Amino acid sequence: MIVHNFYPRHDLSLSNINILPLFHPSGTAITHQLFMLNFFRRIRQKLITEGHLPKYLLYAVGEIALVMIGILLALQVNNHNEKLKSIRQEKVVLKSVLSDLESNAELIEKSRSAYLYHQDTGNTWIRMMAPDTTNVQRSNLIDSLLFWGPAYEVFDFTNSSIDVVAGGSDFDLIRSSEIKKQLIAYPLHIVKYKDAENEIRRIAIEKIRPRGETYISIREMYDGHSPFSSDYTGLLNDRQLNNDYVNRNWLIAEILSNLDQLEDANRKLISLIKEALHLHS
Repeated sequence: MIVHNFYPRHDLSLSNINILPLFHPSGTAITHQLFMLNFFRRIRQKLITEGHLPKYLLYAVGEIALVMIGILLALQVNNHNEKLKSIRQEKVVLKSVLSDLESNAELIEKSRSAYLYHQDTGNTWIRMMAPDTTNVQRSNLIDSLLFWGPAYEVFDFTNSSIDVVAGGSDFDLIRSSEIKKQLIAYPLHIVKYKDAENEIRRIAIEKIRPRGETYISIREMYDGHSPFSSDYTGLLNDRQLNNDYVNRNWLIAEILSNLDQLEDANRKLISLIKEALHLHS
């Protein structure tokens, strides 16, 4: 029978028991721990031999307390290491989200500029169109309006890392409750923006373009030669086309409001994440 030396030798009196030193998993004997065990064992044996039972009991209590303190210190060190590991993982997650947010900040500015331009184009169409307009001739302004009027924009905001974090286990790594709250709400702002963007696109493709093409020869605009004439007067007298531009501009006003909300949420999250990263740097 072979027993590792966890207990004092005097407790193992069987002749058929071999006492082996405790080995580290790497194969190297933990000589320091064995030295300390032998040291404390000799003290116990001396106290028992000399009949100092009260001192032995006091020593035993002290030894137990020393072991307990060692265990508590080991647990504290382990907890500290786990905390550091969690902080490192949290920083990786926050940096990934921050990268998406900074990309979106640039897209928000580009989107706002584009829709402000489309809003101005729509307002120009609305002001020019009237039922009493007569004898309208082709001009550079009308050509420009015909080109840009039915245009629409598609901006794909980066949201992949936010969706992954908000819907996965990485979400629990984030300790800030305010960051979590903002991450949950953030995709809703993008959804509102995309809903308005899709409706603007639908009006441009299904209403404004085909309505304008009933009056305009596209070939004439392309190379100046066409067997079909363009009716610019009829174009500017079309009530339905005027309504389509009005509806589109209402949606543009809505999308600009959505962009303001998205920008506020984006800016707030960037600030919170940078503050969190600074605290752990």
